Amino acid sequence: MPYPFAPMPTLGEFIAKSEASYGAILRHSRNEIEGPDGLFKARYLIRIHNGDQYHSVLPPNIGDDDVLTPHVLRRLCSRLDVPSSDYGLTLTDNGWEPTDIDEGGQG
Repeated sequence: MPYPFAPMPTLGEFIAKSEASYGAILRHSRNEIEGPDGLFKARYLIRIHNGDQYHSVLPPNIGDDDVLTPHVLRRLCSRLDVPSSDYGLTLTDNGWEPTDIDEGGQG
């Protein structure tokens, strides 16, 4: 379903799809980090694709049941080299575009 009707995934859904579809691995930092809400261990995803390694730190203030914003989804997809079109969206430098628009701008 194209934007703006495509539902945004939760962080947990994004993690699960990244693991299942793209072989990403969820990791936790070895050391605790002190943030505004106290000490925590950072979570991040690692993905190896075509000999390249991609990393994305997951936002510490977003829970697994929280729905991702378009900006956060774009950043996670970009950092992991995961196609955002799997979510029914094309994320460009100009913003969101439906996946069913051709290059001439016509649907």
